[in-house]
Amino acid sequence: MLQLQTTKSRLLLYSVLLIAVRHKTQELADQLAPKLFHEVRRLLQQAMLAADQPIEFFQAVVILSLWSSTIGQRPLSIDSWLLTSHAFVQATSSPAIAHILQPSYQRATSRECDLDVIYIWNHLCVAHLQSVDHSAMSSSVNITV
Repeated sequence: MLQLQTTKSRLLLYSVLLIAVRHKTQELADQLAPKLFHEVRRLLQQAMLAADQPIEFFQAVVILSLWSSTIGQRPLSIDSWLLTSHAFVQATSSPAIAHILQPSYQRATSRECDLDVIYIWNHLCVAHLQSVDHSAMSSSVNITV
């Protein structure tokens, strides 16, 4: 299923590759990561201007926000809090996710594909909470130093 989704979304594909490259040799990671990161940022900037995001956009956001919070990703970092916040706003208007956020949504009658959307929403919430926690820790360190 991920293979099908990455062929539909270059942002998702490059996000996955950005994660994968750090599990290769350090030399290869040092060579490819900046190029992949540059392309991810370009694709992300384009995607953030569009309305009605597909589910692959939200998958890429989760991957990138969790990747960015990993230790040692500086200077190749993304503001996870800003990225997940933007994704929340996009989710409320996206046909891919908005229907599960409605008070009238009935989980008992949901389709199997709705479970994927619920999982993505759940991971997006966790990624956002992690970025808030990470930001708070960074702020407290800066204040006390």
